[in-house]
Parts: sequence; C-alpha cells; structure tokens
Amino acid sequence: MADLTVSTDIDTLLQSASNAAARTNLELGATDTVEFGGFVPPSGTAAEIDSVADATIGQVMINSDSGQLVRFTGAATYEVITSPSAYTKDSTTPSSTVTLSTSGFLEAGLVDQEANPFGPVTKVIIKAGGSDIDGQNSTSNTVYFYHDGSSPVLGNVAGWYSAGGLAPSGNVPVPADSLIVFTKTNSPLRSRVDIVSDVTENLLVTEPLEAGVQYSIQISVAVSDMLGGNVRFDSAYTGLFSESYATFSIDDLISGVRIGTFEGGLPVATEFLIAENGPYGANSPSIGYYLFNFKVTPSSSGSFTFSVGQNVSSTRPLYVNKTETTISALTT
Repeated sequence: MADLTVSTDIDTLLQSASNAAARTNLELGATDTVEFGGFVPPSGTAAEIDSVADATIGQVMINSDSGQLVRFTGAATYEVITSPSAYTKDSTTPSSTVTLSTSGFLEAGLVDQEANPFGPVTKVIIKAGGSDIDGQNSTSNTVYFYHDGSSPVLGNVAGWYSAGGLAPSGNVPVPADSLIVFTKTNSPLRSRVDIVSDVTENLLVTEPLEAGVQYSIQISVAVSDMLGGNVRFDSAYTGLFSESYATFSIDDLISGVRIGTFEGGLPVATEFLIAENGPYGANSPSIGYYLFNFKVTPSSSGSFTFSVGQNVSSTRPLYVNKTETTISALTT
C-alpha cells in the first residue's frame, strides 16, 4: 500500500496503516528499536558506544556493561543520564569461638571486677538470636558479671558468674549474631563474627568494577576491639584507577567522640591501621563505628575488595557486625 501522509485522518491512520508504513511515514526509526506504546533503546558495550561516530543528538543507548542510559550530545559525544546503584548487607555466616573467659570484656574495661555477688553494679546482658538492633526479638536474655574472688559465698574464686543463679560461667559461649549490653557504659555491642588470633584478611566486600565508569562506594561497619589499637582494614583493586579519592571516619560509640578521620587519594591498595602509633594517631575503640567512602574511576576493569583483620595476632578478639555497602555508578 502507498505511504500515508500526516494529513490523513488519524482514525484512518491507526486503523489501516501497517506498522512499517506508519514508522516510515512518521520517521519513527527501525522496527527493532521502536514499538507503539513503548520505547526500547538500542544497547551496546562501553567500547561499542565509545566508537559511535554518527549519532543523532538526543539518541539514547543502554550501556550493557554498567547498566546506565547514555544520551548523545553530538555525533560522537554522549552524557550518562542515569545512576544505577546497589545496596547490600554482607552474607557472612555468623560465627563465634569466644567464651566469657576469652571475650576480653573485662580487660577492655567494659565491666569491672565486682565484690558483691548479690548486687553487682557492672554486668553483661547477652540477648541471643535478636534480629533487631535493640534485641527486641531475642530468644534469650541472660545476665553475667565478673567476681573479684573476695566472697566466700563463691569459694573466693574469681571469674564469670551468672547473676541470680551465681553459676560459674567462664565457659559460656558468646553467641554469634547476638546483642550484648554493658551496664557500665550502656553501650550495645552487636556480635556477628569474631576474629581471634588471626592476622589474615577477612573479606567483607567484593565488587566487580568496569573501566571508565565513575563509582561511589560507601561501606559502614561496626567493629569492637578488645585489645585496643588492633583493627586493620584493607581495600584493594585488581586493576588501575584513572582517578580516586577516599574518606573515612571512626566514631567511639561509648564516648560519642569522633576519634579519627582521613581523606585523600586512594592507591590500588590501601591499609587503614587504627593504632596509636599508626597514620591516624588514634587507637581503635572498644566499640566503634567505621564509615568509608570511596570515589573511583577504574582505567581497567577489575575487582574491588574490602577486608578487616587484626593487625597483630591477639587472643583478645575483634567483634565484627554486619557490613552495609552501597555502590553507585555516578553520572558524568
């Protein structure tokens, strides 16, 4: 049939025109990229999009590498017009090998040695199985204290005991994924994974990054250090950065004080050592919250990793809470 003209009655156009004729007449483009009622832009890899030299201004394509939409501003130039992002919590399986005797709570000053077993002032409240940060959904709620060994009621034996029942409790496990509250400081500690006598890397985050895409990576994690000054984070990338920038901060959740900050360039691999004689001049707190922000543009595709560990092997553990990660591909 002959092409219809735009002067044709619209009802006639819709009822009698074939899709092909209408597309041609209205200059809607190829049949594999445009459909009535929907817009399906073509897609290509970053390299294929970069090689386009005859685009029409306003043309939109999907970058299949980064998942972003790009809009051409010239025959061979374009701008990114979307910012895909992802939010995840770590999938680390909760684990613990720590008991009250090896917990480090006493040595870190989170509880005091108590003389009166019937009215201890500083206690440890363990809420196991709680899914909420305040332990509301915990399956148990047990209270313990550390006795200084002065009471004949307990045989003048120093150690951990249960409040009320006064049962020896030094071998009681500190459950993984539990909420621990110290009455001395009223500071909660979430125990998910403990690290004891281990200077190897414990992977928290791994993410593939595409070359040429600018990323913003935010990582937050609570880590409790029973030794003090023994927390080490490591960030690494298997490729190269064309540009990079990083900031991080540490908040002591007991005192409420921000005890360390950093901002500057980010090499391919960076160690963040929190120790008094380290680059930030501050020890890691007994209960601390760490926030990292990375802005990076890889010049070669690779994998970004982020890990935590002890700086020196110690039986006084690190308690690592869930890691929350937000990764966004930024617009240019």
